[in-house]
Amino acid sequence: MKKLKFLALLFVAVSVGFTSCKKDDDAEIDMAALKGTWQQTKSVETYYDAKGKQISQETDTDFNSEDRLQITDNRLIYRGVYAENYRLDSDKIIATEMAGSNTSEYEIKVKKLTSTELVIEYEDLDDDGGREVTEETYKKVN
Repeated sequence: MKKLKFLALLFVAVSVGFTSCKKDDDAEIDMAALKGTWQQTKSVETYYDAKGKQISQETDTDFNSEDRLQITDNRLIYRGVYAENYRLDSDKIIATEMAGSNTSEYEIKVKKLTSTELVIEYEDLDDDGGREVTEETYKKVN
């Protein structure tokens, strides 16, 4: 009888454990790893026409010390343009860009984040229906 009760409790514990786990693909951004100063090391811009066909791709690896991304508790700063009031949403950063009196909201997908490397991706839509997808790679400098 004790063995049966033990097995029943074990079954309940395992069942609760499986039902309370998040899906593996629901990645969350580690805020502690994200904060800091990141030096850009690579940029890949891919251009698509209005039908979604890739037109061209450009890769750049020539960056200087001004090409840095600083992330604090409430700001993203890149080359003097900053976003305030950003929020984390699963594997994305949703930020409001403040450039003079103009503001606009944009989304940055975090593709990879380790203690030393950050890879992000964002997209710009053209007036003619085309789009530009940019993937940027950074190394952490502090």
